Amino acid sequence: MVCARYPYDRQISDSGRSLSLAAPVMTNQMTRLRLTLRSVPLGLIGICTLVQFAAGIILQSVSFAGPYLQQEWQLSETMLGMLFASVLCGLMAGYMLIAHMADRIGHRRMLCLALPLAGLATIAASMMTGPIGFMLARFVSGAALGACIPSSIALVTQWSPPRFKAPSVLLIYCGFSLGFAAVGFCAGWLMEAQGWRFLLQSAGLAALPVAALVHRIRPDLQREASRHSSPYQPERAPAANLLRPEIRFGTMLFWLGFPLNLAVFYAFQSWLPVLLLERGFAISTIASAAGTFAIGATLAAFIIAYLMERLGRFRALALIYALGAVPLAIIAFVPRGDALALHQASLLAGICIGGGQKGITAAAATFYNDTVRAAGMGWAMGIGRIGAFCGPVLIGLVHDFGASLEDPAKPALLAIALPLPVMTYLMILMDRRFGNGRISAAQAQRDGAGENSGHEPAKNSQERT
Repeated sequence: MVCARYPYDRQISDSGRSLSLAAPVMTNQMTRLRLTLRSVPLGLIGICTLVQFAAGIILQSVSFAGPYLQQEWQLSETMLGMLFASVLCGLMAGYMLIAHMADRIGHRRMLCLALPLAGLATIAASMMTGPIGFMLARFVSGAALGACIPSSIALVTQWSPPRFKAPSVLLIYCGFSLGFAAVGFCAGWLMEAQGWRFLLQSAGLAALPVAALVHRIRPDLQREASRHSSPYQPERAPAANLLRPEIRFGTMLFWLGFPLNLAVFYAFQSWLPVLLLERGFAISTIASAAGTFAIGATLAAFIIAYLMERLGRFRALALIYALGAVPLAIIAFVPRGDALALHQASLLAGICIGGGQKGITAAAATFYNDTVRAAGMGWAMGIGRIGAFCGPVLIGLVHDFGASLEDPAKPALLAIALPLPVMTYLMILMDRRFGNGRISAAQAQRDGAGENSGHEPAKNSQERT
């Protein structure tokens, strides 16, 4: 029986100048993969966490600059929503049109090219004097991030043993939330001291040293390894393979779930500072509440990892989404000036909304196998940008529609929660169809036990979670 193993020559050297990423090789001898921490690429996880950290800083910085941009350029709420959505539209283009190229040029090279471009485009946005140029620069920044984020996820998923794939993805996504938290805690005094332009410049500069760290990773041998590990070449794993009969149902539900999930996530992230400012909260309180949200999203990685271990991937996500409407309702009805209740609700929102975003990403990363993972993640996250783009714009329309009300922020906050019941139902459907990632014995025999399909079947529930 031919089986794949993870060679231990890809160890992380603390004193060396590079990280070894030798590709998995094939052997004719029976080899049992030892699921120990020795086989988890901790150095690679650390670098990819920093990539996510830089991405979180770049994406979140404009949310706090939004009120200042609106005042300086005299923007309507609808135009401000489009300003927020420009980077998300770029993310969609990057995910769907650029991310899959990493299967040909290598994930390391993609990260080395895309991450500095995202930082430089963010710095360029800080120099713009009008909304059109600002949106163009943010679009380029988003496209670059859309190219590098899936590569960081694919690298970690590929080089982690089966049991630690989902926890590894959740762990690196903590960097994304910590980037959001860093902006939340620093934005207030940075903008008060230097203005919104300095905030964007700092966010762009943060990406450059991370790109230098990525460059120290040895070039991966993904193309050579794939010739041995699968009959599918990376160049032949486009979206068409994601619609194979054995994974079509899961792919379609991910393509529905990602837009709804990201619509909630980015609508909340983009509009929270504006809506709370209207309700009379100080900018320092708003910034710390956003930082508390990010802390909750970071804690959610560990909570969801535990729930996935106990309940399964999709049941855990269904529970998280079902609880997500509660903190949004609390924030909508919290009395003005009650900072303690605001921070408590923001922490719970971070666990449910931010945790749901991490969880569905980990579920998708472990659902697809290595031959289609980059394409699967790129397309799911790219289609998700439709929701990320539409969410802030639609909330802007809701806000404009309720402008005549005494508290126009309340209907906007409640509208953000509308997709969450649908997400709960989608995860229940996924659990009924795939459970913990298993497929039926008949289907496994028909599909070659996932060897030639895009789905990565689990041998037991622990492997899948």
